[in-house]
Amino acid sequence: MEASWNDEAKQLLAPLLHITPLPVVTMPCTPFHPSEKIPLIAAYAQQRPATWIDDLHSPEAHVWAARRTSPTLLITTDPAIGLTRDSIDRVITWARPSNNPQEPLGSAS
Repeated sequence: MEASWNDEAKQLLAPLLHITPLPVVTMPCTPFHPSEKIPLIAAYAQQRPATWIDDLHSPEAHVWAARRTSPTLLITTDPAIGLTRDSIDRVITWARPSNNPQEPLGSAS
């Protein structure tokens, strides 16, 4: 079962990482199965490019990302380390239009 940061992510992590608070998709009340995140993420992302940072991307999340027609980047963090500046920098670099990322849809690190 899974727990989630929800709005605490932007309240705690944005200042720590020196980034503008980003949208947060609110997850179900805990405990919940990681695959329950997919419909919520999909509804928010719609047909826009999307990055999903999580410490647990279920197999279903990888399938969802690979099937999207919009660019999609999954970044899987190490739960023992958490979100790092490197992950944030990777998202920023990936999102820049001038970089025209060639990374396959649904890729994870």
